[in-house]
Amino acid sequence: MASTLLTPAAKLRRLLGQWQRSEELASAGWLQVEGAEAVRWLLRSDCEIHGLWAKESTLTSLRPEIEALEPTRIFSGSRQWLCDLLGFPFDRGVVALARRPETIGSAELLQQLASEPAWGLVIADHIHDPANLGTMIRSARCLGARAMIFSPGCADPWSRRALRAGVGHPLLLSLALSQDVVADLHTIITLGGATIAAHRGPCAQPICRSDSFPKRWALVLGNEDRGIQPNVLAACSHQRYIPLREDCDSLNVAAAAAILLAHCRDGAQPLQSPP
Repeated sequence: MASTLLTPAAKLRRLLGQWQRSEELASAGWLQVEGAEAVRWLLRSDCEIHGLWAKESTLTSLRPEIEALEPTRIFSGSRQWLCDLLGFPFDRGVVALARRPETIGSAELLQQLASEPAWGLVIADHIHDPANLGTMIRSARCLGARAMIFSPGCADPWSRRALRAGVGHPLLLSLALSQDVVADLHTIITLGGATIAAHRGPCAQPICRSDSFPKRWALVLGNEDRGIQPNVLAACSHQRYIPLREDCDSLNVAAAAAILLAHCRDGAQPLQSPP
C-alpha cells in the first residue's frame, strides 16, 4: 500500500531501516510504539501519528480506536510482511511511528503546579534502565501521580524499551526534565510539599508507619546500584523505606516505586481518576 503522507518512499524505507536503532529515530524526532495496548494509549494522546503498521487481525482488534486516523496512515498485512518490513522478528502485532512530545523543563512544570491544591510527583534520579523507568512511569500514572521529573543521566522515557515496559503510559503522563534536582526539591518545599526520599538509612522511617503527608508531595527514587545522589538526599524533607525480611537487601526500583507511591497517595489524598 502506498502512502501520500510519508513520501517519498525512500524516506519511509530509511526510517523503517532505523527501527532497530531507536536512538537514531529519537534524534530525528520520532518515537516507536509497539503492541495493541500501547498503541491504544498513543491514539488517545496528543502525539502526531505518522504511520501504523499491523497484522490484519490486530488491526481489527484496534477498531474503533483507529477510525479517526487517516486511512493513508494505516498499513496492514501478514505477520511475515510486518517482520520483513521491520527487518527483525516481531510478534506484538502492531507498531506505530509518531512525533516525540516536546520535553518541558521541571521549573516550568512546578510553576504550572503552583496553583493546584493537591498533587503527587515522582522524581527519578539517575535511573539508567529504560525498562525500569517505563514501569515506574506506568505505576506513577496508574497510582494517580500528576507528573514525573527526570534528572540528567536518566534513560530516555520515550525510548522503545521505556514505552514498551510502560505500555504506552509515558505518552499520557506529564514528563519534565530537570537541570537541578536540588533546586526543584527546594521549590517543592517552598510550595508546601513534602519531598520523600526512598532511602534506608539511620534517619529513615518505615513507609507503613509514616504520618500523613501534605496534599502536595514528591517521591524521589534513585539508581539501583548507588541510590539517590547524596546532595539530592540531603535536600529531601523525609526519608522512608519499605520493611523487608532480614535476609533481603532491596527490591527492584520499579517494584519499590509502586509500593511507595501507594503509601504516599493514601497518606495524602484520595485517588482521583485522570482526565
